[in-house]
Amino acid sequence: MRKCMVALAVLMILVSSVAASADSFEKEYEPEAGEGWLICTIHHERQEFKYKDSVKSMTGVLHHFVSEQYTLSFSLDKKIKAGEPMKLNAINLIEIISSEPSTAGYYASKKSRGTDVESEVLLMDPAQPEILQGTFSVVVPKGDRWVGDLRPGILDAIELEDGEFCFYPVL
Repeated sequence: MRKCMVALAVLMILVSSVAASADSFEKEYEPEAGEGWLICTIHHERQEFKYKDSVKSMTGVLHHFVSEQYTLSFSLDKKIKAGEPMKLNAINLIEIISSEPSTAGYYASKKSRGTDVESEVLLMDPAQPEILQGTFSVVVPKGDRWVGDLRPGILDAIELEDGEFCFYPVL
């Protein structure tokens, strides 16, 4: 009986610590340079990403984020203004690599002459002008190419819903 009580107490402690760690993601709205986060719902599960870095190119700035199951990169349209929601092509390039069994593979979408990116972004006025902060949603179709072991996604498209980000890009 005593062993049973001890086992039950240990189980309750483990359950409460797992629940506490699931809620421990803290949204910092004034991140330091080179830090930040992104959260969204992917395939019905909340995902939490950490900002990795940003790379400037001729077509814009590509921002990279990582989580346990996904890597995510996206570029925002240069015409986006804080406080004004932008639909269709607000995100003009997005790539997602999934190691999650239910969504595994490579997903990508890029604005081109014949292709639109189904996205919506609302930038906020951040605490500091260097910080990018906003909300978003986007539908990303499976990639149509093989790149090393980055096979096309197993779903026709992957939806990122209820997204929010705040990061201080370093270029």
